[in-house]
Amino acid sequence: MSLSAERWLSYLMIFFYMPVLSQETAPYSRYGLGEITPPYFTAQKGMGGLVAAYREPLQINFLNPASYSAIRLTTLEAGANFIHKNMHDASSDRRYSTGNGFLDYIALGFPVSERSGISVGLIPYSKMNYAFRETQNVTGVGDIQKSYSGNGRLYQFYAGGAFRFPKADTTTNSFSIGLNAAYVFGTISRIDTFIFPDAATYNNKVSTLVHMNNLALGTGIQYTRQLKKQLQLTSGVYALFPAYSNSRQEDLWERVLTFRTIDTIASASSRNKAVKTPVEVGAGLTVGKAGKWLAGADFYYKVWTAIPSFSPKAELKNSWEIHAGGEFIPNSQSFNFFRRTAYRMGIYYNSGHLQLYKENIAEYGITFGIGMPIKTAFARIHITMDIGQRGTLKNNLIKETYYRAHVGFTLNDKWFIKRKYD
Repeated sequence: MSLSAERWLSYLMIFFYMPVLSQETAPYSRYGLGEITPPYFTAQKGMGGLVAAYREPLQINFLNPASYSAIRLTTLEAGANFIHKNMHDASSDRRYSTGNGFLDYIALGFPVSERSGISVGLIPYSKMNYAFRETQNVTGVGDIQKSYSGNGRLYQFYAGGAFRFPKADTTTNSFSIGLNAAYVFGTISRIDTFIFPDAATYNNKVSTLVHMNNLALGTGIQYTRQLKKQLQLTSGVYALFPAYSNSRQEDLWERVLTFRTIDTIASASSRNKAVKTPVEVGAGLTVGKAGKWLAGADFYYKVWTAIPSFSPKAELKNSWEIHAGGEFIPNSQSFNFFRRTAYRMGIYYNSGHLQLYKENIAEYGITFGIGMPIKTAFARIHITMDIGQRGTLKNNLIKETYYRAHVGFTLNDKWFIKRKYD
């Protein structure tokens, strides 16, 4: 029995009214476009971020749009994530913790025909939230107190479609091609304040506000070949690149005294075409048996050098990533709950696009996940745990150890399918 429209609406209302916890502190989000949010849905996160060659008939894979041609039922995906961080600041030898919860993504996928599909969705692109201070001694002036703060989020709304050749996946091989258009939008702000030791001196505050309204395009291909013993091999390649940049940057220089603005020194507003998403390419392989198991690995490369870091201390470098993982389902046809549950595991390494004091801010971690079937509906609940580290203690920097929990929902129904009988 298909889900009623009222039940789908109920699921959506529950998702959007989930409580959001306090803000997470992310010190490395000060630079560039902030801390980038991986564009994977919860099931893919459980496999370490396996996406380039990932195609499933009942799930959506945003990063490689060629996968939309595999969608067999109308699919709704939604998710939230919760994070706890333990941070070690080498400059002060201080240790502290932070965390939050946030609504993550929502997406819809539809089969258009036996060999084509489309998808639309809203997913986060990056986040910025930091606040810290430092003291600099200047000869003849004394100790200048510097404080830095910033906040904001960027999102992307996407729509795309895919087409598959030949007509059926049951033949020896098939080839799919897909295209996404993504509107990247949002606002991020930075405030730098300089406090001088002389109380009679006007202090300075510099504010930078970036409004992003850009268009990016993504394309992908996937090739699937049937092997012996019901094994299936899939290879995938995708690319993301900015198509149009309409980012506007506002800069404001002010003099302040006792946290009051005395006057505005200067202000400027201009279009900054350099504020855009980076070019990204990826490739991967998966092998498995449908409804039983899947394993694979991906490699991604991103070009960051043309994007401003917004700090003389930081430099954005081209980065690369490796992701590997898989899932196992004991018996997808069993009536036993645990035998129908999907068990997932993965690993990942990101060389990092941010370089501070000649140190790359790399990231690596391990993931565990499960996909639990729901008895009363053609749906699954996905839960993933992600344990990882980012940063370094070298050159008085910060090392983060984080624990992320992801909860996602996949709901399937037979919308827009023509009835054969009245």
